Amino acid sequence: MQHAVENRFLGIVAARAVIAEGLGRFMARGYLQAAMAVCALVASADGEIGLEERYAIDAAMQRDPLLDRFTPAQAVSVLDEQLFRLRQDPAVTREALLHIIERVGRRPDRAVALMRLAWSVIAADDQVRRAELIEFETLCDVLEIDCESIRASVLSV
Repeated sequence: MQHAVENRFLGIVAARAVIAEGLGRFMARGYLQAAMAVCALVASADGEIGLEERYAIDAAMQRDPLLDRFTPAQAVSVLDEQLFRLRQDPAVTREALLHIIERVGRRPDRAVALMRLAWSVIAADDQVRRAELIEFETLCDVLEIDCESIRASVLSV
């Protein structure tokens, strides 16, 4: 009898772990969408997406614990799809991406992480162009974050 109770308890614990992992992956999927949206917007802000920017996105994925749940292929797939949509219908896609970013960025820690990611992509080629800076400031406004504090924190690291 006691053995059956222990097995049942272990089954419940295992089921909870599976559900928690699934929920964590689902929540991280939203963050992945927002992170790639930030990358797509800032990388395409100046009209071209350089190799350095693509490398910066790959490097950021390896540093971000919420993104390490996904393979680089999964993230690149999301990014490429967003970039394709931006080329096809810039105004509508831009609004959709900003909405995704705003929704995920309601958590202050995630908002800061998204903007750190944005800055790493912008600064990847060692040239901060006016269009990229404007996009960065727009994203900060959407997330209600002070641009200067983000830049200062990134530059001091």
